[in-house]
Amino acid sequence: MKLISEVVAVNYGKNLPKTKWLGGNIPVYGAAGIVGYYTQAMFLEPIILVTSRGSGSGTVHETSEPCFVTNNSFSVIPINPWFSRHYLRQCLLNSDIEALVTGSAQPQLTISNFSALRLLNPPKAILEQFHKIADALWAKASANRVQSRTLAALRDTLLPRLLSGELRVGEAAATLEVAR
Repeated sequence: MKLISEVVAVNYGKNLPKTKWLGGNIPVYGAAGIVGYYTQAMFLEPIILVTSRGSGSGTVHETSEPCFVTNNSFSVIPINPWFSRHYLRQCLLNSDIEALVTGSAQPQLTISNFSALRLLNPPKAILEQFHKIADALWAKASANRVQSRTLAALRDTLLPRLLSGELRVGEAAATLEVAR
């Protein structure tokens, strides 16, 4: 067992006024997951986030693309490249992080409280094997999310036109073939 602070770097996100969440295509992660979009990324690779303020304090998120993180969450990044973020995520999801939350008016999870969390620290070879298997599953799930968003956008575009009679079924099928 090791303290989490021995195997990961934990940092708060940055303040970003809501007025700046309007533009761009970079997801902004706050306490509740994606809360908007911005023009600049803080992180280019997928990372693990933990909500640090509000009723969801202790909630674990994983990004799948470049992102910006507000100061309502903190990033949890393995110090060693072989320490799998997938393993880290599973450890966090199976930990009692909520027990570390303090604050009565507004719940919060501080880095110093979070640093008291203990994790099993398997040998490097086991972590590497776990990462290999989990990364393949994560990549497939990520591809499925992208495909789902694409299909939802097509549905939202075509269905109103089909219902209004503006577009016929054959034309919609041709549109779907072009989209493939």
